Amino acid sequence: MSGDTPTSQSTSLGYMRRSPAGLLLTALTLLAAFIWFFPVYWAIVTSLRTDQATVKEFGLWPSDPTVENFVFAIVNSRLPTWYFNSTVTSVGTTVLVVLMSACTGYAISQLRFPGRL
Repeated sequence: MSGDTPTSQSTSLGYMRRSPAGLLLTALTLLAAFIWFFPVYWAIVTSLRTDQATVKEFGLWPSDPTVENFVFAIVNSRLPTWYFNSTVTSVGTTVLVVLMSACTGYAISQLRFPGRL
């Protein structure tokens, strides 16, 4: 093949990956992903520390990880009840929305209007 024929690597996406603009876009996307994910990571790491370690130590990983905070939250709160209530609410809402959408879709399908095929 000659050098004048387009290949699969000469697509605009392939060009964007090698161009300075594409590299800048990739770097900005990775930075945005890091900025979004770091608080989530920090919350998870903090939940694995004891109360004393949360105040005293600083690091990207706890020196002595523990799940006692999760046990405390489940045992000493009504977290299971709240979880159950959220599940019932979301399932009930989903069922109602699907039922109403199906009924509405059927009603609209029976209408005659201009532009209908």
